[in-house]
Amino acid sequence: RQKKLVEYLNDNPEIASVIMSGGEPLLLGNQGMKKVLEKLREAQYLAEFRICTGTLFQGWPFRLDSEWLEVLRDYESETGVRVHLNAHLSHPAQFTPEALDAVARIREYGFPINSQVPLQEGVNVFREDFDKTMQTLYELAELQGRNGVRPYKYILHMNSGSLEYSVPLEFMLQILGELKYKTDHHLPETWQPVSVSILCKEGNILLSPQLALCLEKEVFAEYVEYRIPIPHQRGFRDVTYREPKMEGFND
Repeated sequence: RQKKLVEYLNDNPEIASVIMSGGEPLLLGNQGMKKVLEKLREAQYLAEFRICTGTLFQGWPFRLDSEWLEVLRDYESETGVRVHLNAHLSHPAQFTPEALDAVARIREYGFPINSQVPLQEGVNVFREDFDKTMQTLYELAELQGRNGVRPYKYILHMNSGSLEYSVPLEFMLQILGELKYKTDHHLPETWQPVSVSILCKEGNILLSPQLALCLEKEVFAEYVEYRIPIPHQRGFRDVTYREPKMEGFND
């Protein structure tokens, strides 16, 4: 598979970034990661290598040890390919002493840490309490800014699989307005998320005020469907996003 990937990358020089995701990619041992990177050295046009992991904040920060970081540092210094860590993060309580120790170790090696925050009802979003939602997300954002974690992406519908955890798109747009465009924070650049997106079967839809103004909505008996025009080549294409109908929020 790695051989085919490298062949594809070399045949398509416009592709400059590779994302290693999962599952959990850090279940691969240090020597396994070294073998992956050895093969990626043959990719002639690669500029960025990103690793998406839940280990840092979700229960296994010890996995990010010095040996693993040295493997990444050697690859980066010898190839010039920039290495980034995208860390899944859900709640302020996940900034444990062990996680903070791992964050400091990663930063010593010079690797950026970008957070990916799935928005989930009852975890960091509370449909019936907007103030509690924002208090939780402000605290989460401040902890990121204070500890050198970049608030990179907040994600809607990250395979929640249950109405219990679902966050309505229209509620998320209110959150986006507060997070992205509130101007009275003393250090806004340290905590505003770079992007807010919907992760659905048709891909990763980056939200913006312009797209929000162009949404078309249709309400059915058990679900709500949105048609979202997203940039595609030199025009737009419509993506359909469907979510459960929630009384008082999207019906």
